[in-house]
Amino acid sequence: MTTAAFCVVFAGLPLPIFVGVLLAVTFGGLADILVFKKMRQFFTSPVKRMAVSNLVATLLGSGIVFAVAFTELLFTGNPMAKPTLHVVVGWLCQSAFIWAASICIASAFGKIKGER
Repeated sequence: MTTAAFCVVFAGLPLPIFVGVLLAVTFGGLADILVFKKMRQFFTSPVKRMAVSNLVATLLGSGIVFAVAFTELLFTGNPMAKPTLHVVVGWLCQSAFIWAASICIASAFGKIKGER
């Protein structure tokens, strides 16, 4: 956080991006942990639990970043604000890519550990 704050002050990192990422990591991470634990009721495989929890965390976290950084929801007069359709498409595309990557990583770890 300190490094990112210095980047905002000295290197020109836009404040909406900093705030968006901070909120996304906080709430997305919390959702990931809570959903992963809850999925224990449905799946014994940590890979399957991770697939569901990462989907929720990615949609939530990415949605927060896009809502804060690319709309005027929190920062009025945000110079990076885009039309709502662009924000939604960007959010869903980024979420799909990140989630697909997490599935690949989880599958690889599952195969290494011999899980299905």
